Amino acid sequence: LICLLPLALLTGPALPDIFMSVAGLLFLITIILQKKFHYFTNKLTIIFLFFWIYLLINSIFSEYAIFSLKSSLFYFRFGLLVLCICYLLNTQKDFIDKFTNFLIFAFLIGIISGYYQYFFSETIFGAKSIYENRLLLLTSDQLLLGQFLSRLFPLLLALVLYRHERGSFFYCLIFIVFILTDVLIYLSGERTAFALLLLSTFLFLIFIKNFKIFRLFSIIFSMLIIVWVSIVNIDIKQRNVDETISQLGINSGERLHIFSPTHESHIFSGYKMFLDNPIIGLGPNLFRKFCDDEKYNYDELSCSTHPHNTYVQILSEIGIVGFLFILLLLISVGYKFIKHSYILISKKNYHLSDYEICLLACIACSLWPFFPTLNFFNNWINVVYFLPVGFLISKRFENIIEN
Repeated sequence: LICLLPLALLTGPALPDIFMSVAGLLFLITIILQKKFHYFTNKLTIIFLFFWIYLLINSIFSEYAIFSLKSSLFYFRFGLLVLCICYLLNTQKDFIDKFTNFLIFAFLIGIISGYYQYFFSETIFGAKSIYENRLLLLTSDQLLLGQFLSRLFPLLLALVLYRHERGSFFYCLIFIVFILTDVLIYLSGERTAFALLLLSTFLFLIFIKNFKIFRLFSIIFSMLIIVWVSIVNIDIKQRNVDETISQLGINSGERLHIFSPTHESHIFSGYKMFLDNPIIGLGPNLFRKFCDDEKYNYDELSCSTHPHNTYVQILSEIGIVGFLFILLLLISVGYKFIKHSYILISKKNYHLSDYEICLLACIACSLWPFFPTLNFFNNWINVVYFLPVGFLISKRFENIIEN
């Protein structure tokens, strides 16, 4: 079930949620039978449990308790996903090979599906996007193919570097996959996805030991193709370049906007909610319930299901207390990058492996505050958020077993 998650993500939010939930239930049963309770008594799990309990209490005492509980009550399943991956990595020696194969296969399916959509204006199954120059998932009407590729690209690289011996065929294959992925993310019309790809590539080029020159050449080659596509396909350029410049207000002669006038309205509305309830917020996933309220409404563009920025959503819905949990994670990831940089500069040594850097790049993309984001309580994106975490922290649980 865990190995099938990458393929399930291509189908939309339902299947990955079912697979993850069933796998989590099986994991709980296994842990109880094997009496391996250290998975629940370590510091990381306890911190996550406190976060989940806080979400529950916040929902219960919110104005729309029943609706809010739909998002918080079973949020613990994402923590179980992480623990389940840790357990499999520490007990099933071939799990990482199997998962890597499924992830590569999912990427290839996503790439084939994406290019098919681009050239034939419909998915392999005949579905068409209602938005021009936007690409759908394989069997869903969700415009998330670019998000899938860009957010899981560092995980793919981490696992490929961890598993495979390097040879001429390996380098040729990875070079082609890199370029196909880079270009397709641009063609998907998801500007945030493309920006995240550039962010993860920047982190690779700065921090990894191997593949630097290789990745540099591949991204240069990709950018040349992207420039050529933008010249011959005016619609793609209009979506990714002209519309971005226009929405930011760069060429309007007026003040600059935060992402776009619509995104800016969502953010200011969320900011008003935060000011009114700074400590605990309005309740998980309740931005949509209050954005029409006169005291929170910024203008006619204010309302949406979420404010399209993770940090604004966290502060407005679960307040400073909830934000502290995210801040703790942000500090931890930032500290690892800073320590790695210090040792690299002062001792000319690599503190973290390329495998760890790639996984940290995944998490950094999830935590990056300066791009529009999906709903923090969306099931699909949370699977993507939590998937690489298990691979990153599995060593901690292995050390607990050894001690």
